[in-house]
Amino acid sequence: MTSRRSFMGSLLSAAFVPSISPESTMPNPSSREAKPTSNKRALVLSGGGIKGAFQAGAIAEVLSRGFQPDILVGTSIGALNAAFLADRAGRNQLANQAVDWGKVGESLEAFWRTRITGPDCIIDKKGIGRIGRDVLLKQFSGFVGIEPAKRIVREEIKLDNVRAARLTLRVTTVNVVSGALALADLSSAAFVDYILASSAEPMVMPLIKIGDALYADGGIREVAPVQAAIDLGADEITCIVCQAKQLGAKNFNPRNFFQLARRFMDIITNEIVTNDIDRLKKESALREEVLSAKNQLAQRTVRLQTVIRPSAEIDVDMESFTSEDIKQMISTGHDAARAVDVSGGYAYGWLNGLKPSE
Repeated sequence: MTSRRSFMGSLLSAAFVPSISPESTMPNPSSREAKPTSNKRALVLSGGGIKGAFQAGAIAEVLSRGFQPDILVGTSIGALNAAFLADRAGRNQLANQAVDWGKVGESLEAFWRTRITGPDCIIDKKGIGRIGRDVLLKQFSGFVGIEPAKRIVREEIKLDNVRAARLTLRVTTVNVVSGALALADLSSAAFVDYILASSAEPMVMPLIKIGDALYADGGIREVAPVQAAIDLGADEITCIVCQAKQLGAKNFNPRNFFQLARRFMDIITNEIVTNDIDRLKKESALREEVLSAKNQLAQRTVRLQTVIRPSAEIDVDMESFTSEDIKQMISTGHDAARAVDVSGGYAYGWLNGLKPSE
């Protein structure tokens, strides 16, 4: 578990080396992972539920252009996508093969196309009678079950593969009792459970018990965990977000509890991720000015180089999506990544006009 520090405090610290102070319920940082060094590229993946298909398309496009991550950080569905990438990279390593990141991206896209084809692939829908009974008996465990999702995750992501990947990987989740944000790493034998916990949408899905603690969706606290990537030593950050900058008008039944709750979550999530990114952009520019004034540009700098997100809200729900929806979201992800300028072999979108020093 890591405490949240201010962006400026993290970047202007003398050593530029993060410290993560785990609590008893969280694993310690893995000794298998390399210490942060210069020129570390991070891929930060936001939450977004079924919109993770958009993210998969964007990831595949970015990786096809030569991007090779050193650090992967994901929240919610972004945690699943990040772990999938690490698993496939680890498979290459265990086979003594060089990692072909373009093919890893293709594998992620194929996973979404072939395994996530409808709601029954990931959730068990509960009838209103069962939900009402569970509430009355104080046995409520979400509006849907997630046994199908558990099976898929355990089949596709193996801890040995992920540990073999020469990457730093973190997934965010929230300890429901303490309310604290937790960063799970590869030192825990329960790492796959943390992936499931990170994706456990609050109220909609059951909480995940790990040890003596209960965990839920990391997006409750951190939709796009850019700060975690900075703390882990990232110098260049590419962030793929499932939410458009502006929500569009959406047709839904305000008297339908599920649709109303989903809409509220969409609004809250969109506001959190947009504010976080805007704050980082402003503080990034301020930090450049501070270092320039002090002639300290030779020190380590961190740049949020690319933010890829849909140009308009994606109106697809977990309870009713189809395989065609998945294909369309993947295609939209490719288009969004292509719309970003290309420099140095992969997608860049320089923020506030900042570019690296020559």
